[in-house]
Amino acid sequence: MDGSAFARAYDTVMTQLTGVSADPPPLVGTGGQLPSRLPVEDAAAASVAAALTAAARLAGRSTGHLPAVALDRDHVAAAFRSEAYVRLAGVANGDGFAPLSRFWQVADGWVRTHANYAWHRRALLAALELADAPGDPAAVGARLATMAAADVEDRVTAAGGVAVAVRDEARWQSRHPLVSHVVLGSAPPRQARTSMRVLDLTRVIAGPVGTRFLAALGADVLRLDPPLLPELPLHLADGLVGKRSALLDARAENARLHALLDGAEVLVHGYRPGALAAFGLDAESLADRHPGLVVVQLSAWGRTGGAPWLRQHRAGRVRHLAHRVPR
Repeated sequence: MDGSAFARAYDTVMTQLTGVSADPPPLVGTGGQLPSRLPVEDAAAASVAAALTAAARLAGRSTGHLPAVALDRDHVAAAFRSEAYVRLAGVANGDGFAPLSRFWQVADGWVRTHANYAWHRRALLAALELADAPGDPAAVGARLATMAAADVEDRVTAAGGVAVAVRDEARWQSRHPLVSHVVLGSAPPRQARTSMRVLDLTRVIAGPVGTRFLAALGADVLRLDPPLLPELPLHLADGLVGKRSALLDARAENARLHALLDGAEVLVHGYRPGALAAFGLDAESLADRHPGLVVVQLSAWGRTGGAPWLRQHRAGRVRHLAHRVPR
């Protein structure tokens, strides 16, 4: 990774976030810790630099002093691969991906599946009409090889699982911006009395690492998980650093959930698009019940999920949607 590549990546991130081009902060370190055909290390460092820049500006508003921002690319790489270094009782917990979570060749290209969770694994096997099979990767691969990518997306998504077709760079770049925001009404964001309070409804890596970053910057983060859908031990250990946590059944304890939202400044969630509407966590309901709340939605598989977003020309990359809710 060279400095010019990092500078370009940082400028791209800042332009998408703020609409204004920006020069990057100082970057040191040897690099080379995130090898990939894609500029992963550039994107990682640029993302962290952008987040630190935003945090510095926020601190500057309240203190009158703008902190200096600098980062080490080796430290960034270690943070981005933190799950690989987690030890539970001194023992590594594997690479974090189940045998059925991988890229598969299909009749007209490739698809990516996610089957780490038992319920996603069951959905994948049911969609492929292999529910009675033990989930042998060879059997799954043979079945997928006969199917078209769009058909896999349709079937697996409809069954409640996760599968997305692989697309070339040009098609990804032609989609909606990676980051976007919508302001609902005219209410200003809520102001924290002390530490910013963040309600964390995210899972796996991207969302929990994002809220872990907020905790490292001083936010008071509370993560909630449904008691009947337990998090994987590796991700629980890696994603809870710096946070508090609790179990909460959103159906049985919906009033308690909204009481927690009354006391928060920020909600971060990463569930399947539309999944939280039944609990009053869609944008319109949040606008009615929790004015001034900032909502961050992270959707790693597209905002509408599976083949429907392809047909509707929706964004297929990781997407953050921030809502500012009116009073």
